[in-house]
Amino acid sequence: MAHAPKYAPWVSLLAEDRAHFRRASAPAYWRLAPHYIGQFSEASCSLAAATMVLNGLRGGLAAKRLLTQADILAAVGDEIWRANVQDGGRGATGRELAGYLWAGLAALGLDGAGVAACPVTTPGAAAGSALRAALAEVEAGRLLLIAHVHMATMIGDGEYGHFSPVGAYDAEADRALILDVYRVTYEPYWVPFERLLAAMAIRDRAKGEPRGYLTITVPAGS
Repeated sequence: MAHAPKYAPWVSLLAEDRAHFRRASAPAYWRLAPHYIGQFSEASCSLAAATMVLNGLRGGLAAKRLLTQADILAAVGDEIWRANVQDGGRGATGRELAGYLWAGLAALGLDGAGVAACPVTTPGAAAGSALRAALAEVEAGRLLLIAHVHMATMIGDGEYGHFSPVGAYDAEADRALILDVYRVTYEPYWVPFERLLAAMAIRDRAKGEPRGYLTITVPAGS
């Protein structure tokens, strides 16, 4: 099926390619999918990704209220982040987002969870091995992962940096499912591992910091 030019030929839409879910339990996907949201501004991808992850760590909503992006901003209480996720803001770096996630975990009482910022400075073998190991932990249900990427490198469209959670890792096909939070344009899609790694290794030109990914530990028994 032909796609709009925004998707390069190596991108596969989840709506058309669901084979992985017939052979794998994909725990990260089912933890995040009920909380899949879109960013509210051009600069708020970090907040949307954080909101999905924090809601996912809280578990089901049977006795809980879904936390909105405004709730997460209030819980974290950082006015710089609040300003930078509005239209015209500069967003966040990976290092900054790690700090905001730590603050969110503490504010929500999510004991046992933790955050690690994993910059990728080169798409070499060592970085690839570390990322594959993290994705295997995602697929085992022990981690959630937020990718920080250069979009054009990853999907062939978009000369900008972007945060989105990874919903699954298909080791058999060596590809990752991106739950893209820019939902006015994108939907969940698979990207080859090498494209994902290369997109993480493009340094943020405006801020001078490396991109990469953040891992969030899922507390045992949650």
